[in-house]
Amino acid sequence: MGYVDADFAGDLDKKRSLTGYVFTLFGCTVSWKAQLQSVVSLSTTEAEYIATIEGVKEAMWLKELLSELGCVHDKVVVFCDNQSSIHLTKNQMFHSRCYLLRYCVGGEDSHG
Repeated sequence: MGYVDADFAGDLDKKRSLTGYVFTLFGCTVSWKAQLQSVVSLSTTEAEYIATIEGVKEAMWLKELLSELGCVHDKVVVFCDNQSSIHLTKNQMFHSRCYLLRYCVGGEDSHG
């Protein structure tokens, strides 16, 4: 189970947002990260969306690691607290940065 969040324009000097996530397994924290995003987000939705992408990438890596260790999980749930970002992940038709998340979550090809 994972939780992601972003602090929009939290860096007062460069106006970059902060991405943060934490993943737990059997009630124990197994992975966490807090890092400035590499790009300047233009909105809270974009900052949260980027954080969600980073969280999903980590979830995929952890799922593969657990699989190699013999602990198979059908799915990993990633929670996000921004409704706009959640809606964007469900309907990515109008977002230019949606390919990575669509590939990671649904395995769909956005070019076809």
